[in-house]
Amino acid sequence: MAGSWFNHNNTVGFLRALFAQLAATLGGYLLEFRMDGAFFRRDILALLERYGAEYAIKVPFYPWVGLKERLQQTRAWTRVDETVSWAAHHVAVAQWGRAFRVVVYRKRVHHQTAKNFQLDLFDPADGHYEYSAVVTNKPLSGPALWAFMCGRGAHEKAYAELKSGFAFDCVPTMRYAANSLWQLLSVLAFNLVRGFQVLTTADRRGRTRKRVCGRHWATPSDPRGAIAHRATSTSHHQRRRLREATTHRPTTAWRPPWQATPPK
Repeated sequence: MAGSWFNHNNTVGFLRALFAQLAATLGGYLLEFRMDGAFFRRDILALLERYGAEYAIKVPFYPWVGLKERLQQTRAWTRVDETVSWAAHHVAVAQWGRAFRVVVYRKRVHHQTAKNFQLDLFDPADGHYEYSAVVTNKPLSGPALWAFMCGRGAHEKAYAELKSGFAFDCVPTMRYAANSLWQLLSVLAFNLVRGFQVLTTADRRGRTRKRVCGRHWATPSDPRGAIAHRATSTSHHQRRRLREATTHRPTTAWRPPWQATPPK
């Protein structure tokens, strides 16, 4: 879940409604949440734990959290890849009266970092680092948790497709009810197209540590490129030459439904 200071106020009510809906429709599934730092709140953490959900939430470097002191005491960093390393801490938040498992990451960069990230922790001769922290109750190692959080932006692709292919960001009228209905219709059309793809062309993809989408989805422009903008053929010097009518190239190997292999 992505958020900001302007849209996280009703998060608890939204999560309660979400848990109720999932219990009534699915049930029995382990829920995983990955959230921005705006959702690092005591009531949200308590609600997630009450419903048995696993979470990974970015932790802002607030002074009252005490992360800077823990970072200054960290002497051993474990490698994730060529530029990222991690260290795990149990951080007691005095204002909340409890402790959490917080995994801290530092990423080596080749430019001067923002002051709130650099924290003046290391000798400049060691280079510059950007720091981030994640509070979690998931039983994951540092590298696995890093990959899990890196997959947090996968839902942004769905938002982009809603806006570009289904006019979700359009404001057609000056009335709230009509605009709300427009967005509902956009979401319904999006789900309908995804449902068609599940039944026809969307192949399953392997499970990764990032927990991204489980299928290879075609974007709205792919069917248009394969059907509406067909390549035209011309004859020249007794040879058949194909000339594309447009420069569009589908992002995936999209197949029309009549050529699709039925799902097993």
